Amino acid sequence: MEVTTAEAKKHLSALLKRVEGGERVTITRYGRPVAVLSPPAEPLPSMAEFRADHGRTRSSPLRALLEQREDDEERGRPSTSTPAS
Repeated sequence: MEVTTAEAKKHLSALLKRVEGGERVTITRYGRPVAVLSPPAEPLPSMAEFRADHGRTRSSPLRALLEQREDDEERGRPSTSTPAS
């Protein structure tokens, strides 16, 4: 199936349902393909499966970044999380 970018914006939910059903959707701009929506090659695990395999995290990404930055500074390495002034 092929749709324009305007149609894709207007009907994204419906297009995603078709993709979930196994269909591929090509999005075009000015008649040229710019993107393809397709189902994942392998089924994605459910969130319950993911949590069973990986557990829940109590740390935020920001906290992990700050901890990494502190570790780098303790080791005498310049921090890579912010640009140098």
